[in-house]
Amino acid sequence: MKYACGDLMGNNDELIETLKRLLRYINAYKVLSEEELRLKIAEEVSRIEEGSRKEMEDKFGGSLEELIFESITTHEKLSIFSPDLHVKINYLGEIFYCPPSHTYMEAEIADAYLRLVEMRIDFDRFRSVIIDFLQKAGYRTEVLDEKDRILAEKKGFKTLNLHLLPTINIAGERLEELEGEGNVIVVPTEKTPWAFVNFIRRMDEYPINDTMIWVANIEKGTVDPLIGDTTDDKINSGFDNPRRARKAVQIWRASLHGGMPFGGMS
Repeated sequence: MKYACGDLMGNNDELIETLKRLLRYINAYKVLSEEELRLKIAEEVSRIEEGSRKEMEDKFGGSLEELIFESITTHEKLSIFSPDLHVKINYLGEIFYCPPSHTYMEAEIADAYLRLVEMRIDFDRFRSVIIDFLQKAGYRTEVLDEKDRILAEKKGFKTLNLHLLPTINIAGERLEELEGEGNVIVVPTEKTPWAFVNFIRRMDEYPINDTMIWVANIEKGTVDPLIGDTTDDKINSGFDNPRRARKAVQIWRASLHGGMPFGGMS
């Protein structure tokens, strides 16, 4: 699709200001997932007066949101004010757009991935699923000030310190910080399995010790074990399908050690 930049922009201050706001947002983060970029474009386009937006869409025969997205992510620019994120990468099964650079922007990509998964999670629902699971197993629960921490106590069993994370992708960092006993990291399922595969590929690097890792399916309201064991039969019987979950880990580890090309990035 070719754009006549001069004709398109003309004296349209609204569109210029939209592109400038997008440029400021992109400059703040450098790397954006496709989902975040499209949502931000939609948010900014909604600020344009409806008549002006319709006039531009009629003239160029397409959605203004899509025109701006193509301008940002391809070499066909609407304007000199258009941001440039034409470098497309796959990271952990998700699509991200980066500015042209001679260096791999690892930290910025990881941050963009974290923003993406946080956008998708209903954290209140996530917390409720875990509390319900624990209470059904006979535990008294307390949500700590951090809101992503739950203390669970039950007579005759070790106190559990649960740490709710938005993604397995940052579990390694949390493992480095944990002290004491009874730690449980809980993460939600994800859109693709690659974040879990990436963690399992690297988990020998992490000080897991006796920490358990559980996976919550927020939509279904279920919990399954990923790493570690508990002696509490009530917890074990409350897991949704622990055999399937542990089998997946065994398969992933066997495949990785066997040299199959599993990788989070492409």
